[in-house]
Amino acid sequence: MGTARQQKTALITGITGQDGSYLAELLLAKGYRVVGVVRRSSTTPYERIGHLVDRVELLSADLLDQTSLMDVMAEVRPDEIYNLAAQSFVATSWNQPVLTGEFTGLGVTRMLEAMRRTVPGARFYQASSSEQFGMVQETPQRETTPFYPRSPYGVAKVYGHWITVNYRESFGLYAVSGILFNHESPRRGLEFVTRKVTDGVARCRARSASTIIWTSAWNRTVGSHPNSCRAFDGSATRSSTSAGRSNFLSVTTWAVQSSPTCPKAASQSCRTVHVSPVPMT
Repeated sequence: MGTARQQKTALITGITGQDGSYLAELLLAKGYRVVGVVRRSSTTPYERIGHLVDRVELLSADLLDQTSLMDVMAEVRPDEIYNLAAQSFVATSWNQPVLTGEFTGLGVTRMLEAMRRTVPGARFYQASSSEQFGMVQETPQRETTPFYPRSPYGVAKVYGHWITVNYRESFGLYAVSGILFNHESPRRGLEFVTRKVTDGVARCRARSASTIIWTSAWNRTVGSHPNSCRAFDGSATRSSTSAGRSNFLSVTTWAVQSSPTCPKAASQSCRTVHVSPVPMT
């Protein structure tokens, strides 16, 4: 008889978010032991993983605290580490640029350093962002497209991306990044613009609102979320020969156009938002 295959352990930061919850589901389905890193809090904001709390382990640590990250990794001994946690709201990054840099930029360094010191043989995945391209230098973007971030969040993500490259090349770690464009699901928070639109449409449908208030036209690249999680997992499990590459996602573009057809509201221009799918070219 052959020996039983050893169960792999995955450590996920940001497990309570949209990305983390779907990734946890995927890894559990593959037979992984899943451990989530959560910040210590007097409340338990686990609505996205409420159906998983009996199947995952949740340990307290903080991207601002190097020691706590090292302690968790030493205890868990993960085979794979997925760093999805960040201060991820672009608008907030302008109000709190230093905190955004600490979480979204230096937090990656703390994760990599904790891994280097405790579990250097693990595989590390960093969630990079299309916001790194900012003022895009070419369309469509490729892995070789220069970064030109236009927000503190984008700048912090560029730092996180390149420190991942630096640790891989300097210390021989298995560390990869996936550059993620907007990806949507029913678990997307209302803080994000696509959910503001869909929530407004639902309110109009339920007749609790008559218009969606908007201040500018908006265009983004949007994909479905479960496919994104399969891409995360593929980045951390593929052969080391491709470890230096980023992982772009297959996405669908949604054009959100606004037309000034309703009266002024609260000193802002009130606009009706029309959403229509546009094929990728």
